Amino acid sequence: MLNLESNSMLSYLKKTTRHVLDAAVSKSMTFRSDTHGNFATITALCLVPLILVAGGAVEFAALHHKKQEMQNAADVAALAAASRVKATLAEREALAHGVFRQNVSQTGEAFSGMLSENDGVFSYSASATLPNRFLKFANIDAFDINVVAQASSDQSTYDIVFVLDNSGSMKGERMQELKAAVGEFLGAFEDSDDAVQVALVPFHNAVRLSDLNLSRSETNLEFIDCRLLAPSAGLDEMHRSLCGGGHRGFYVASSAAYVTEDGKNKANVYTASILNGRTTIRAGEAICKDRQTRNRGDQCLDFHVTRPSSFVVYDQPSKQDCVIDRDQPFDTTNDAPDRKGRKYPTSRCDVAEIGEVRPLNANLDLVLNQVQALTANGATNLTIGVQWGMEALSSTSPLTGRRAESDAFMVILSDGMNTRNRWHQGNTSAINERTIAACRHARGLNPPISIYAVNLVEGDPAVLTQCASKPEQYFSVTTASELRGVFADIAGRIKGVRLTQ
Repeated sequence: MLNLESNSMLSYLKKTTRHVLDAAVSKSMTFRSDTHGNFATITALCLVPLILVAGGAVEFAALHHKKQEMQNAADVAALAAASRVKATLAEREALAHGVFRQNVSQTGEAFSGMLSENDGVFSYSASATLPNRFLKFANIDAFDINVVAQASSDQSTYDIVFVLDNSGSMKGERMQELKAAVGEFLGAFEDSDDAVQVALVPFHNAVRLSDLNLSRSETNLEFIDCRLLAPSAGLDEMHRSLCGGGHRGFYVASSAAYVTEDGKNKANVYTASILNGRTTIRAGEAICKDRQTRNRGDQCLDFHVTRPSSFVVYDQPSKQDCVIDRDQPFDTTNDAPDRKGRKYPTSRCDVAEIGEVRPLNANLDLVLNQVQALTANGATNLTIGVQWGMEALSSTSPLTGRRAESDAFMVILSDGMNTRNRWHQGNTSAINERTIAACRHARGLNPPISIYAVNLVEGDPAVLTQCASKPEQYFSVTTASELRGVFADIAGRIKGVRLTQ
């Protein structure tokens, strides 16, 4: 058995090759005086060292790869151990062992590890034995691999928000591993008293907020979601093309008539109003009094109602559970919702499963329980997740709690492309522009928000790399099982945990 450092591998391979070749040449010299049918034997003897050299080279390459993998795993393990605040050494060691095993491939080697601490510096050492197949014929049965990593951490106060994709593609293993990863992250701040506060923003194409976290005064009660228009009971369906274009009759406290057929004077009349907490649009029929020639959809200013506006084509609560994108450009900023245009529009939730946005909270057990209750469904709109992440890290309403002395961090996770926002469905590039603008705004705040972006399997690297504050704060995860190590790494970085060796 041999214990080799990386910088001695090549020299040892040369010595081993020379030893094997010398032995083969010496053996073949015994046949030199006998020329009767020994060519095949000599050739076979010469092939032996060549096979051993080739096989040995493969085993040295495997050794180098395994050592590098173990060193990387030990680094993450040491960072995870140092990131725990008031855990015992035994608890830190158990965490380090678990993180190490998650980050090394299991190919039959027996691993062992140990954690020690000296003046706030945590050292994690790991070892393994890598058996040989070829080099054992040169009396090298196996290689011993030993790695060491050291890490320490700073102490500060932190305000952190998780912006987590809860769309339908997160169902199953991805969601379960995400919950476990958030648990690992929060565990790094266990017993930190009030040093850390954590907020939660689950999103699909919208976010859900309770009345406690979004008041009526901050809500755009006059917003009409044209996606929720109903059939007009036999009337012309032209309201679907008129809604959303700023036409009278399709915003609150307005009414108007529109011609239904080219060159005719028949019209539909629409009236929008709010009554008893509900926003409605009613439709009726009318006749244009003047003889002006109009095309379908033109407004008729002078008309006579022939059939009252008794057909309801829109009827929704003025304030609903789900919040969708604000008017542009405020859909990508954290400006206070204190005036028209900045207030939050609400709509009916597309799916019932979306969890509520939760403000900053120092009770990490409560945060973990809220994460454990998350389920996945719906489309993806990363923009609204980032925008509410900024709101969660604001000291002003609707979500308050940001501390002036604390560092602010946003951890974004998404496993798919943007698919739907208030204005677009399926136009990924248009939604991406809004997401990138929101991330740019968050990074440019004073003080800035430091963003970590995690691309789980099928997220959009073109967007997430531009969201991350630094290239090293972007993580590409190919399997959900890697999330625990990544989130432990992020926790360590946020806490100022750093490698010292």
